Amino acid sequence: MDGTIAFTDKHLLNDFETTFYNLGGRISGLSSEAFVLADVDLRGNLENHSPLTITGKINPLREDLFVDLKLSFMDIDLSPMSPYAETYLGYILKRGKLFLDLQYHIENKELHSENRIRVDQFTFGDPVKSDKATSLPVKLGLALLKDHRGEIHLDVPVMGRIDDSKFNIWRIVFQVLKNLLVKAQSPPPSLSCHPSSAEAATSAW
Repeated sequence: MDGTIAFTDKHLLNDFETTFYNLGGRISGLSSEAFVLADVDLRGNLENHSPLTITGKINPLREDLFVDLKLSFMDIDLSPMSPYAETYLGYILKRGKLFLDLQYHIENKELHSENRIRVDQFTFGDPVKSDKATSLPVKLGLALLKDHRGEIHLDVPVMGRIDDSKFNIWRIVFQVLKNLLVKAQSPPPSLSCHPSSAEAATSAW
């Protein structure tokens, strides 16, 4: 397969547009039988450059969802994502590279995930006025999180029950990242956060 997906987000100060190319792969062995797992091997490229791979095993058809997936997303150019930085951080995003190594396991309605994030040469430009921008001093926080090579390394594990109405994985991840920015400004800087549960992570939201 050689699929293409175009994505546009018009909920920002400036529209964000991107395209996935070369999308293809296979999900083989789907079954509603509880102990039969399908193999997943999906691949593609963001803007015909940054490689995306999703591999592992799933059974979405049985009563108790099972997911065991690894996602690798490499060498993502962050500058086209400036509309998000302008809207939510209050700055133009001049440059940066993003690398993601994610693992998600769901069994018996329990989610266990590892989100390893590396950002290289993340650089802000001019400030932008936005009513949705955070009041946190993000430039200072990011500067303190960088190592001597100008890289930021984050390890963000997330756990919780997917049948909990209060559980929202993206809200938890964003809360953890927000906490990191705050903690980075208190010596010594904290470069990782390990919420023990969805309830603990969301309690500070």
